[in-house]
Amino acid sequence: MNKDFLIKYLNTDSPSTYEVEGQKIWLAELEEYADEVITDNYGNVVLLIRGENPDNINPFKVVIDAHADEIGWVVKSITDEGFIKVQRNGGTDNDITSGTQVKILTRKGKVKGFFGSPAIHLKDKDKKPVEQEALAIDVGALTKDDVEKLGIEVGSFIVVDRVAEIMNEKFVVGKSLDDKIGGFIHSEVIKKLKEDKIKLPYDLYIVNSVQEEVGLRGARMITETIKPNVAIAFDVTFDTNTPGIDKGKHGDYKMGEGIVLRQGSDVHNNFLKLLKDCAKDNEINYKIQVGGSGGTNTFSYYLSNGGVVTSTLSIPLRYMHTQNEMVMLDDIQTAIDFYVKALQKIENNHNFKYF
Repeated sequence: MNKDFLIKYLNTDSPSTYEVEGQKIWLAELEEYADEVITDNYGNVVLLIRGENPDNINPFKVVIDAHADEIGWVVKSITDEGFIKVQRNGGTDNDITSGTQVKILTRKGKVKGFFGSPAIHLKDKDKKPVEQEALAIDVGALTKDDVEKLGIEVGSFIVVDRVAEIMNEKFVVGKSLDDKIGGFIHSEVIKKLKEDKIKLPYDLYIVNSVQEEVGLRGARMITETIKPNVAIAFDVTFDTNTPGIDKGKHGDYKMGEGIVLRQGSDVHNNFLKLLKDCAKDNEINYKIQVGGSGGTNTFSYYLSNGGVVTSTLSIPLRYMHTQNEMVMLDDIQTAIDFYVKALQKIENNHNFKYF
């Protein structure tokens, strides 16, 4: 496992709708492994690995997808006193935003700042939900002109300022593991296929998609370009074993206990059976998560091109949509191993029809 690339990729800044930095780093690492690179107008990046004996007229196409974008904010306005008001860009949590250190992406470079918070002495005793309008970033300025001189303007993208790290040689912690960890897993799968000289009987498209956090939009675009027969969307799921989570309500999923497969309306039952059989045959631990339709790129593929055969693959993640997202290295490796086995179970022109 290339941990140096893992940390390098996680530390890129890829706010949803402006994922350029992360996409460039991912492509630079993996371009040599692809037979062809496909990009589109909005930043989706696709690596094509051609099958050994694909039908040249109508090749069978399999997609594995992970989204490259991360949540954050956008500059909405700048006050006369030099404070920056924001609009959410994806599912940030207002209740934990105060005090967060950030980077503002400008044409002049990245400007550091933080969300200020009133002193506890000055807060109302009755705790209320934090409204977006109450949030403001301080970049060490006293006037609007001071802020603008730094290159900050309305529309500038903002991300969490958090350096990824490996803790106790077992866990990865940082921002944007949702879902750059999927892009990293796919990078290891590509290398494993090439290094072990594994030839698949179909064309494999490895998609690093954009704009998932604002509506699954990048996958909607690229599926129309590729027109796949089968798609697996990798995305993290919740580790429900941390304090404050009701396992009776949200299910029991825990780091270190294997991969998670999902059963829902956007998951093809016969494809799910293939993946479950693959896990059993290779003694790979898995759990089934029921429901959740529409929350991942699986939904975009499922509803495209007359109904693409789809499934979701996940590993548990702690503290989703915070600056301290966490996954386990063992789970990353398990997902890589499972992918390599599962991709070999799919046949050219595989018939997943119910009857």
